[in-house]
Amino acid sequence: MGKEYLVSIVVPMYNSEQFIVRCVDSILKQTYENIELIIVNDGSVDNGGAICEEYALRDNRVKYFQQANAGISSARNKGIENASGDYILFVDSDDWLADNAVDTFLNIAVDEKADIVILESKVAMVNGLEYTPRENLQALSSEQLRDDLLVDKWGNHAIVKLFEKDLWKKVRFPYGMIYEDLFTMPHLASSAKKIVYRCKPVYFYNRCNENSLTWGKNDFKPFHRYSKFMAYCEHEKVGRELNKKIVVEWSIKKALHESIKAFVIDAGWGGLNDKQRDDMLKYIFGHKEQVKQLALKDRVLLSSIMSDGFLYKAYGKIEALVK
Repeated sequence: MGKEYLVSIVVPMYNSEQFIVRCVDSILKQTYENIELIIVNDGSVDNGGAICEEYALRDNRVKYFQQANAGISSARNKGIENASGDYILFVDSDDWLADNAVDTFLNIAVDEKADIVILESKVAMVNGLEYTPRENLQALSSEQLRDDLLVDKWGNHAIVKLFEKDLWKKVRFPYGMIYEDLFTMPHLASSAKKIVYRCKPVYFYNRCNENSLTWGKNDFKPFHRYSKFMAYCEHEKVGRELNKKIVVEWSIKKALHESIKAFVIDAGWGGLNDKQRDDMLKYIFGHKEQVKQLALKDRVLLSSIMSDGFLYKAYGKIEALVK
């Protein structure tokens, strides 16, 4: 394959001095050279910005932007808006790519005429790399892959996927939310004409960074659960637009569960505002029939929430102490 396609690689960065050199070096030494690397510094206070400015001076394929801290969604959106490529690939600043990653993604996208290509990652843990091949899933059709993405069977991450740029014309990451990928993937999957999966590990996902938003205890925060609740509402919306009953039912169940978790954690930690609580209460009251199908534990906790009872508050405070 020639070099006629430009691939934009978007790297949002926040206090990544420890990892950014490995990340950027892995991108700039790709065997496919017709790339642009867009680094968006989201208000870092370490030396990462200076490192990236130096890269931009040395290699004209590097575009460097900096902004006041506004979150990963804002940083990625800035990258999308400044992308000139035919395709977009997202890489987190503490992760890195195999040398042939872009070549592999692009060859599959062009050969298969696919506008989303999903590959595999190896997970970097303290004790080494972990990887479980899934060759049997390569036979899945584009429609099955779409359905699986809509119910989060693949992990709705923006990383480890190559996107045809036009998919992003009307899609952006949600400002101020956690689990931003969960909001965007159902819209991207629903508008993609063809989705392809290949069992090729070309991405290295760093699980050794304790500052990562996805690290351990960070998930035990009420706003994180509220964000998940809102993301599953987006899944429900897309499922209704596509008239996919399974997606709608799955989304409602997940949204209800996350709303209950948010209330419980809020009782132990605090942090939600009145509007966020009202959003969840309105959703719960609007899905009374589906509430009856929840697991017993969720229904008991929800009953306590509705009566402003002792049980869910005590449960939340106990979990807060344990976590």
